[in-house]
Amino acid sequence: MTEVESLRESDLPGLYQAAASASSRGRRRYELAIRLRLGLVVAAAVSGMLASLKGEIAAITALAFFGALLVEIYVLNDRPDLAWYEGRALAETVKSLTWRYAVGAAPFAVSSGPDKAVGGRFRDQISRLLKESPQAGIAPTESPVIGDRVQKIRARPVADRRAIYLRGRVVDQQRWYAGQARIGERRATAWRVVMLLFEVAGFLGAVGYALGAVALDLSGTMAALVGAGAAWTATRRHDLSARTYSYASNELSIVRDRLEDIDLSDEACWADTAAEAENVITSENAAWRAARSPATQ
Repeated sequence: MTEVESLRESDLPGLYQAAASASSRGRRRYELAIRLRLGLVVAAAVSGMLASLKGEIAAITALAFFGALLVEIYVLNDRPDLAWYEGRALAETVKSLTWRYAVGAAPFAVSSGPDKAVGGRFRDQISRLLKESPQAGIAPTESPVIGDRVQKIRARPVADRRAIYLRGRVVDQQRWYAGQARIGERRATAWRVVMLLFEVAGFLGAVGYALGAVALDLSGTMAALVGAGAAWTATRRHDLSARTYSYASNELSIVRDRLEDIDLSDEACWADTAAEAENVITSENAAWRAARSPATQ
């Protein structure tokens, strides 16, 4: 077996690191903004409830709503969600193209022409992605487009390339999909339980207030909590993520079997089958992005 075990993130073109970093920053900023806005809305509901007992608290309600408005304006103006989605899409596309080139998958099959010409086509695609990418948030890089490890993997016999690809890409990605599917299922169930508890608390609070058993009407606060929970789960889409990752994991398992059974004497067959595996991975990323597109929300 070759001494080159797999591709590391540092072996990928610098555009990958720049896009992945921009995506991570966008995600952190977007999720922080959503948490802050929902927290302020709930705070407004709580202070509004308490204002019935102490009128001066109404100012806190106004401030909380104003703060939520400012956060919403920030999200609409800065669009950290787009930085998250588009950054991930760009990073995953660069990663997929690099793996295709490294292991000789279509359209960069080893049999498709001299390495210099195929490398030129690969660089052209990376250049096209850079031109089409949003310039904001993309950091400068000093990394080469085709690193030494990528070249070493491409120069190996097809049996070595298959072993590297199966372990470093297919199995690793399949394991990640399966793990994310399980996490999504657990979080979706947990949020359903939490929201059910809020609804029960709202019902009991409203009944208690109607009967005079409690002095405060908790129904508005509970409704705000339910609404905040619904908004957060809509942002994270745990159910949809679990289904998407589960499907991709099973689909990749089928392609993995094909890769293991492939006739290694046929370089063109290897190139097409490895490209099929990459198509599964890129399809998952496209589905993930489409599910979070503003047009679908």
